[in-house]
Amino acid sequence: MKKIAIMICVALVCVSCASVPLASIDDDVKAKEYSSPSDKAAVFVYRTGRLGAKQVMKVSIDGNEIGRTQKDRYLYKEIDPGFHTISGKAENISVLDLEAEAGKIYFVWQQVAMGVFSTRNTLKLVDEETGKRDVTHCRLSTTK
Repeated sequence: MKKIAIMICVALVCVSCASVPLASIDDDVKAKEYSSPSDKAAVFVYRTGRLGAKQVMKVSIDGNEIGRTQKDRYLYKEIDPGFHTISGKAENISVLDLEAEAGKIYFVWQQVAMGVFSTRNTLKLVDEETGKRDVTHCRLSTTK
């Protein structure tokens, strides 16, 4: 019975271990200028840390998938001002509500923790200094 449980866990981990395509270097450099159009808000969703490094996690804004994350990867999206719901999907679904203001930049850290069968995620809004420091060491994933 124990062997079956271990085999199921390994299978679940392998299924979610895929590669997230990278955006171009030019797009990565441009996003790291950390500017937002005056009529939009900019959102960076990023992952750091070793746990679940190869596991892919979907990220959505208002129910629309914007891309997928892995260790040391980030997503960049410009959004309209107003209320938005950001969600990250792993073994669980983490939700962060955001009231976006035009011209502002928001950094959302997708924290990864051990789950029952796979890894879990928690989305946390972090301050600009922390966000910039962390995103600087990440690469931009393709964004939808």
